[in-house]
Amino acid sequence: MSQLIFTLNARDNVMLEVVQSYFDLGRAQMLSQINASFSGLLEILKSKRIDYASLKNALVPCPDRNEAAFVFDTTQITSSWYGLEVFERILPVLDQNATLSVLCGDMVGENDRQDRLYEAFNQEVTLARSCVWKHSSQFFVVYINNLSDRMLANLQSALSQYVGFVGWVDCYAPSFLKAYFSLTLCNSFLKAKEIIIQRHEDNVKNTEDVNMAGYPFEKYGYRCKSLQSMYNDLFLHYKIERAVYPGFESDTLFSLNAISSTVVPFDECEVEVEEAKLGYLRKEKEGSMKKSGLLSLGREELQTKIRERLASNYIFNMAYIPEHATMKFNTILNFMPKDAKKLVKLTASLEYKPSERRVRLITMF
Repeated sequence: MSQLIFTLNARDNVMLEVVQSYFDLGRAQMLSQINASFSGLLEILKSKRIDYASLKNALVPCPDRNEAAFVFDTTQITSSWYGLEVFERILPVLDQNATLSVLCGDMVGENDRQDRLYEAFNQEVTLARSCVWKHSSQFFVVYINNLSDRMLANLQSALSQYVGFVGWVDCYAPSFLKAYFSLTLCNSFLKAKEIIIQRHEDNVKNTEDVNMAGYPFEKYGYRCKSLQSMYNDLFLHYKIERAVYPGFESDTLFSLNAISSTVVPFDECEVEVEEAKLGYLRKEKEGSMKKSGLLSLGREELQTKIRERLASNYIFNMAYIPEHATMKFNTILNFMPKDAKKLVKLTASLEYKPSERRVRLITMF
């Protein structure tokens, strides 16, 4: 129960819902089930000499790092296995010391959605070369998080020489395509420096290591590790930031259930910012408070701002601290002050107090 869980994916993974429904489990039982599964993950990673703590930056959003989607036109790629050809260009450029998550997939879309996708494509893709749009599905997308400015520039420069590369999407701020990618792209692998972590089938033992993607990782100095998808998809899947859409609320509820046997949705909770905490933030976090436009707000105004944004993203870094009987989590709060040229992201750490139907601000940075 004292474990820190960086992320829990019940947004693209129905395993927890199925287990809860099939066995008719209550929240207390699900709390035990989630933590038992997480302990199992830690044991598997330990057996493969992978430190879970070292994976953090690949699993949670980092406000001071870049996220980008690289778009490829498959009509310009001769190989039917276009993913291989694309990653033959990407893998040599990645910083081997970097830890990051890679998602990918085709720009699937129904015919009645093509006009909207075409409009978003024209607005959001920074083109490296011209292309002829026929259908969104002709485009293959690779999404990478936790990129430094240098790593992003290196990728842009190297890929610009490749005829199949169309352009890239800056996914730092919310946008139509970023939300679309969060719904359609699949987790491909996690790169932990020189180790590539992937899923394998649940009927394959965790003592095995399988390169399910089939990309030539070893050629570029990487070692492949894998584990059963029931663990990988639940705890090692990076979730692209997006609002909590109707029908996807269970992701937040199960994330809260990872630290609490009592689960109260955020829209039924009040946000608490103590006067002393507000004073501390104004003094010690003056820069970020000013940049986000929060410095001049009173306590009630700040509470309202935070409450409004709690449903605008998912939660991560869930932890229960037994010595203080404290349940806490982090989330990203987005602000766009009038004079700002770029979205301001703040990480908020909050204490979860379901018995009081209250969420208390611990800090914000």
